[in-house]
Amino acid sequence: MTESVCKHLKPFFDREIETDNLVTEVSTGWRKIKLLVEFKLPPNTVNVKNAKEKKPPIKYWEYAGSPQDKPDCGIKCEKCLVALKFPLGA
Repeated sequence: MTESVCKHLKPFFDREIETDNLVTEVSTGWRKIKLLVEFKLPPNTVNVKNAKEKKPPIKYWEYAGSPQDKPDCGIKCEKCLVALKFPLGA
């Protein structure tokens, strides 16, 4: 699994695994993302801080949700088109 996460996101992925966050789903074939890795818990606060401070290709996002979708957030590599997705909030 980790070999599929690009080198830009690997430190973020590793920190989530080290802090006992579990991968719940891995999917491909999205329009703007080649690989999406979804986690069970909200992201590690260090990861959020580091992602917000990084320059491209790393980008942090938050989505407020909709009647059909729960709020989420994530860290995306815009170069490799790989993303880590998390539930937003506890």
